Amino acid sequence: MAIKHEIIVLENIRQARIDLAKGFLHIGLAGDARSPFKQEIGIAYINQAATVFKKSVSIHNHPGLTTITAKEEQLLQEFSHDIFVFQQSLANDPLIQNAKTKTNLRIQFYNLEKQADQIDNFFNLNLTRLSTQQNSEFLTALLFAVFLLTLICIIFFNLILKINKANQKLIASQNQLKTISDNLVNGMIYQVATINGDERSFNYVSNAVNELYGSSPDQVLKNASLIYSKIHPDDIEALIEAEKEALINYTTFKKEARVINPDGSIRWSYYVSHPRQIDGIVCWDGIELDITDRKEMEFALLDSKKQVEESDIKYRIATEATKDGIWEWDLETDETIFSKRSHEILGFEADYDVKPLTYQEWEDRLHPDDKERVLQTIQDHLENKTDYNVEYRHLHKSNKYRWQNSIGKSTYDENGKPIRMIGSIRDITTSKLAEKQLNEERNFLKNILENMSDAFISLSKDWTITDCNAKAGLITGKNPIDLIGKKMWDEFPEAVGYPVQRYYEQVMTTKEPLQSEDYYDPYEIWIRNSIFATKTGIAVFFSDITNRKKTELELVKAKEKAEESDQLKSAFLANMSHEIRTPMNGILGFSSLLSEPGLGKEEQQEYINLIQISGARMLNLISEIIDISKIESGMVEISMQEVNVNEKVQFVYDLLKLDAEEKSIELSYNSNQFPDLYLITDPEKLYAILTNLVKNAIKYTDKGAIEFGYNIKDKNIEFFVKDTGIGIPLARQAAIFERFIQVDIANIQARQGAGLGLAIAKAFVSLLGGKIWLESQEGIGTTFYFTLPFNTQNRPMNLQKAITQQIEKENASHISTKLKMLIADDDAISRKLILKTVDEFGDQIIQAVNGREAVAKFLEHSDVDLILMDVQMPEMNGYEAIREIRKINNDVIIITQSAFGLTGDREKAISAGSTDYITKPLDKNELVQLLNKYFIDLKD
Repeated sequence: MAIKHEIIVLENIRQARIDLAKGFLHIGLAGDARSPFKQEIGIAYINQAATVFKKSVSIHNHPGLTTITAKEEQLLQEFSHDIFVFQQSLANDPLIQNAKTKTNLRIQFYNLEKQADQIDNFFNLNLTRLSTQQNSEFLTALLFAVFLLTLICIIFFNLILKINKANQKLIASQNQLKTISDNLVNGMIYQVATINGDERSFNYVSNAVNELYGSSPDQVLKNASLIYSKIHPDDIEALIEAEKEALINYTTFKKEARVINPDGSIRWSYYVSHPRQIDGIVCWDGIELDITDRKEMEFALLDSKKQVEESDIKYRIATEATKDGIWEWDLETDETIFSKRSHEILGFEADYDVKPLTYQEWEDRLHPDDKERVLQTIQDHLENKTDYNVEYRHLHKSNKYRWQNSIGKSTYDENGKPIRMIGSIRDITTSKLAEKQLNEERNFLKNILENMSDAFISLSKDWTITDCNAKAGLITGKNPIDLIGKKMWDEFPEAVGYPVQRYYEQVMTTKEPLQSEDYYDPYEIWIRNSIFATKTGIAVFFSDITNRKKTELELVKAKEKAEESDQLKSAFLANMSHEIRTPMNGILGFSSLLSEPGLGKEEQQEYINLIQISGARMLNLISEIIDISKIESGMVEISMQEVNVNEKVQFVYDLLKLDAEEKSIELSYNSNQFPDLYLITDPEKLYAILTNLVKNAIKYTDKGAIEFGYNIKDKNIEFFVKDTGIGIPLARQAAIFERFIQVDIANIQARQGAGLGLAIAKAFVSLLGGKIWLESQEGIGTTFYFTLPFNTQNRPMNLQKAITQQIEKENASHISTKLKMLIADDDAISRKLILKTVDEFGDQIIQAVNGREAVAKFLEHSDVDLILMDVQMPEMNGYEAIREIRKINNDVIIITQSAFGLTGDREKAISAGSTDYITKPLDKNELVQLLNKYFIDLKD
């Protein structure tokens, strides 16, 4: 009875193992793809297996069935408990979404497999032991029957009764054994004997042999090869070796082998038998079980395990290769798992095994400017299933923000509720910095393009505009954005498109940049082009360089002019030396002759007149040099006054009449048309213009006549100076008003003058608001014209004369002769000249040779009425001396005298504290006017 229950328990446990393995396959622990339907089937299999195991343990522990060891009892209890734990783990996560749950279930599964193998082994041993015990009982009963038969021979009736009882018991035992063997599922019981180690014959075999091998028990008992011929050739040797090892110590033999089914298919059998010796014959009492399902399950599990391992390896290699961190977020439990690589990216690699990061810790370290955007992206992904692909800054453990890119995907339950989110993290700080630098460079280049003076367009190979700058838009009058996508020919003028078309093929072929400057005749403009090949077409920089080309041409002309000017300067310096030395020669020579004894009065007067003429010539030369210096430095002052034009023309005529007569030239002027014409202009500048033009005419006229005058033309007065001189060649007429220019350069020594007169005249005419030009024929003569704005006042000439006479009368009658004066000048000749000039107005005249002495003299004579102060003196100049005197006295009249005569000298003197200003050489009438201005109330 006990062996029957043992076999039933064994079969139930094996069936439960099959159900358990099927459950593992369906729920995905063995590598098969999961689905809700398979998941439910897998759970049902596992629950069924647990029930069977529990029932098997209950049957096995039934009192009186069999006796098991404490170790076997403990194994059964642990196995039952582990099945229960496995069910609970699976119930907590039916779909095995959590990676940790999946790992734990796999570990529990492999532990259950090992426990099932141990239970299988000890149940096989018990079954073998029971079989052997049953056979032993059979033999004992047989011996006992013989013994009883002998006793029956002695005591026949009582012994026959005992033998009958023993036979009945034996038959019942045999029937019981047959029932057990016939009801054994997927297996058979056998006894085989080996003679001489090789010859085998079956003593007994159960009816299951027919199902397993396709032969009846009778056939097998007669022919053992019907069994052994079906064992796989590759496994037969292993079985024989296992038998030999078991025979050494008569231990239990266990072996798995493949068997060839009658239909040619392969199945797996598990052999468990124990050897014993009977009368020199080895008998093997054993059991053979069909374990094909289990082996297939094992193979499937091994394949699954291998696939999982390979998948894990591939996954690990992939993640390590990409350097991405992996994260998993269980939305139901809020549990977050960050991979080791994720911890490294976030700076927490040291905490991976100690205190792994949580979702909240990750969220708290998001940059404040990025946090709301990232969390909104997560929410949109979970609620609307939008893509989760976001870049953000995250606080590294080093307390520095680093850029990261996170990508994720969610899984949802049957109700569309997100239950799990898996994704990756990648550190993109380096690429972000590179991107930032690239953007800065692009913006820098864009700013250059937008602010450069050249226009820029980028063209595709079909002449479509792909990019342009603001300058290009300005040329077309359109917004640069509106030009994108348009054809160049439709937007830009031919002057731009022509050179681009001309050089396009060359640039595209050579891939070398090309620069050109092209003149476009219809528009009379120059275009500079810089053309570069690009991957998609060409880039063109172009600009209008017409002004630059004109400037270059002017520079060439200026260079030629400068070279000519150098030549003129050389001639000017030679002429200047002549012009200076000539009057100096007259001054010094006749001054020396005046000192000779016995010189007559008329001769003395003649020498004095010649000295004065030479001095005037020298002064005129100096004035011209000063005037041209003022003009070039922009320091010319304009003093607009009322001028009687006829008087000014008459004055010039009277001044230069003798010079014309000396050359037998007739000089005349025309001023009768408007006898009382007055003009508001600068009288000194008008005088200088007329004087320079008439002198120039006298210089270059050897015979004939010179006429000058004026006419009224619209709102201008047009002055003219006409001569019958040598004329001016046409080639030189444009430059005649330039400095150092004289008509006959080759014969420059034959003409007096520095060559500055016409340049000064032109500058003064321009300053007075007029224009100057000439008409000339070489060998016939020249006429110079200049105009001045017509600001006229017609008034009786006698009125102006009366005013002038009245002023002269007042000057003569009101100037006091009792002035106490202080004269400061370092030049003795200048002091003597001043003394002679002011002698008739002075009562006491004190002299000083420098500014320091002038201050000291003023301290001694603080009651002086007038101080005449020179500017350029040693030790202390006039400006400093004036400032020192003003510290003592603010009322004394100080008139500054200067030989500089430059613009700004008057202002500089007044700023230093001077009352008024006069230039050297002193003009007596101008000095008298100043004295009358400040001392008009003083009487004799």
